[in-house]
Amino acid sequence: MSYPVLHLQKVKGSELKEVQAHNQREKDEIPGDGIDRRRTILNVDLVNEQPFDYKKVINKTIDQRYTGQKTISKDAIKLCNFTVINDASFFDSLSPEEEKRFFDTSLLFFQERYGQKNIMYAVVHKDESAPHIHIGFIPFTEDDQLSAKDFFGQNKDLYMLQSDFHTFLKQHNFDLDRPDPKIEDLHLEVYERDLLILREEVNRMEQRLNEGGAFLGEFEKLTGGVKEKSSIQLSEGFKTKSVMEIPKEDYKELYTLALQSFTRRRDAASYKQKYEHTLAELNDVRSRLREVKQTKDQALAYGRVLTGESELLRDTLQHFKQMFSDSYEHLDWAIGHAKASAHLSGKTKEVPIDFYDRENPEELEGARDFFEQGKQSLTRQEKLQFQRLFPEEVALDDQDYPES
Repeated sequence: MSYPVLHLQKVKGSELKEVQAHNQREKDEIPGDGIDRRRTILNVDLVNEQPFDYKKVINKTIDQRYTGQKTISKDAIKLCNFTVINDASFFDSLSPEEEKRFFDTSLLFFQERYGQKNIMYAVVHKDESAPHIHIGFIPFTEDDQLSAKDFFGQNKDLYMLQSDFHTFLKQHNFDLDRPDPKIEDLHLEVYERDLLILREEVNRMEQRLNEGGAFLGEFEKLTGGVKEKSSIQLSEGFKTKSVMEIPKEDYKELYTLALQSFTRRRDAASYKQKYEHTLAELNDVRSRLREVKQTKDQALAYGRVLTGESELLRDTLQHFKQMFSDSYEHLDWAIGHAKASAHLSGKTKEVPIDFYDRENPEELEGARDFFEQGKQSLTRQEKLQFQRLFPEEVALDDQDYPES
């Protein structure tokens, strides 16, 4: 695909151990999990020298820095885990030094955007089909409130993040294709990753079910050998006695057998309950797997439609320019002016990087003229949007801008 894709996983406190186990390779090998254990030694954490306990360290960090008045909910998002992925061919084209620089640059982007002290790890995995990096940060706001919603409350926040990340890498001289944040099929690698994770979960649960069946079989064998009797038939000679005497050693043996029978039946019932619970979890995971596959198919279809619409609009504009270029002397300037107007006054500020024709100086001049004319009325955020597209022409100054 030749462009990076960011996948966000919002992690609750109860899910930290699972993320840790995957990042630090603490799980046993599962057939089909796509991990080559022989290459796991190549994995590295760019932030930490040694593996650590995610739950312990993250909870301690939150306890020390959290300034909110409310008690943190059990369901609160305590970690944002980003996966930066690209296709294997991209990394095949990089030297080892450039590959390292790619991951270092990715980490730098997150450090600058979310604060270096909030970054908990940056784990590079090189033991799967393509190298990738997991970067986790605690969603602390500037005043040390815990709020993932402030960062990713709306879909456009993720669109903007994807676009800004791509621009950042381009500015650091990485040769990447253009990502269009409006086309869903750019995130199909993410769906593939979700499918892999779900397959791991299904395999693990099926293994637990198989083990459960074996245990239940053993319990049946053990408990089936203990015969229950509702009464004891006494011989004629004992009917006149109210108390039956038996040797002490026989009593101890009977007591031991009874205790073993009780314990085995209790354990069998407990494991059977766990077995049924695991089966329910497995059915739930299979249902989620079907949903992810369906979402992938929908994203593919939607992506094809949007790609067609985009190409049609580009062709329409090209024909328009051919028709009127002779009769309208400054048509390219007018088109650039109109594009900037649509960009800065429309609802959608996150435009593709090649929205403006950078090979056409007259179109760029029209866009810049529009920007200069309305500069005083723009919010600082709007000016930042324009600066991302024209970093060499537009410089931020210290003047005040209206609040967005």
